[in-house]
Amino acid sequence: MSKFLMSCRQATTICNKSQYSESSFWERFRLKIHLIVCAHCKDRTEQNHKLTQTIKKSNIVCLDASTKQDMRENLKREMENTRLLS
Repeated sequence: MSKFLMSCRQATTICNKSQYSESSFWERFRLKIHLIVCAHCKDRTEQNHKLTQTIKKSNIVCLDASTKQDMRENLKREMENTRLLS
């Protein structure tokens, strides 16, 4: 059963990834298990969902896909460099 459990921090990360369809089936499954037992994370997930829906319905202009991808790649490089320096 312990492989199904996760910390609230992990749940938050998966919740955020799920908003952008970047989470795996296994991550979403584990998140659902966590949300059954953690009211705080369940509330936060619902708030995130409402915020995402509100933004999608609005006329907010977002970055284009290629700019987002460049930002992801730069962030990954910076994270790897930081790990190497530690």
